Amino acid sequence: MSAINPLIKYHSGSIINRLKPVDKELGKQYTIYDQNTMDYDLGKFKYDYPEPKTIILKEDNNAKYIYKGQIVFNMITGECVMIGNKHSGAILPYNYTHIEIDDRKVYPRYLVYWFNHSPEALNQLNQYKQGGSLIKKVTHKQLQNMKITLPSMERQIQIGDLAYKRKKLKYLQEKRENLMDLYLSEQLLREE
Repeated sequence: MSAINPLIKYHSGSIINRLKPVDKELGKQYTIYDQNTMDYDLGKFKYDYPEPKTIILKEDNNAKYIYKGQIVFNMITGECVMIGNKHSGAILPYNYTHIEIDDRKVYPRYLVYWFNHSPEALNQLNQYKQGGSLIKKVTHKQLQNMKITLPSMERQIQIGDLAYKRKKLKYLQEKRENLMDLYLSEQLLREE
């Protein structure tokens, strides 16, 4: 087990209230990353995802953006994802953290799997979330103090890619079940 600190850097999201919106003609519209967009990137199937919030900003703003392939960690839920195409270029709010890794030592999909499913990570995150505060939020300092057991890069690739494919399969199964329910209800409730 080694410290996660030398392998990973954390970048805070933007405080949305501090961004200065402008009129449509003066700026560009940006999506704000939120729990629904994160659920989508996590591969959770929902029949109807609400449209994400947007904000119009000047192009020379100081917001924190996230892009496809980057890793994002939710400081409140402890969930971790890789950003997909759909939300690339979104603004990352303050309750989320962009994780930058040394990809020569850590495979991105493995790290996402590790945060979401490994007993090692979940135990550490659960300890951090205990305490007197009403909102249980993981801090950057706590993330930097986490310990991680890293298998060989070859093994990280196997685990990470398997977890990624399993997530896609689970999404497709949930979508199939939902479509079957819709079909059956349409057939059963159709008036003859």
